[in-house]
Amino acid sequence: MYDDTCRLCSVSAGALDPSELVRASEVGDPSGLEGVILITESGKYVGFDAVLEIAKRKENLFPLLPALLFLQVTGLGNLLYRAVAERRHSRAADFLASLIGVFTRTSRSRTGLS
Repeated sequence: MYDDTCRLCSVSAGALDPSELVRASEVGDPSGLEGVILITESGKYVGFDAVLEIAKRKENLFPLLPALLFLQVTGLGNLLYRAVAERRHSRAADFLASLIGVFTRTSRSRTGLS
């Protein structure tokens, strides 16, 4: 589940399989969303923990895994996640969304995905 009113969130979600996603507006007001939410057979992951778990499960995000694990071990993951989440509607977040969009298009073209 992700905030579909946030460009950064929407672009990031574009790296995933659309059939596995739920937009926050489909279930309620995205402003009350507690962060990215991942629900699996083994439990519910929120925020940075959800991002890390998604990266572990998605081949196209695997290159990010070492950096995400480093952030988790150092305790910086949750701090960084909250800082970005609180500014997700800012120009800086739009810039980050643009970078993610370029990475996503590049990795999809390499793997033959459209």
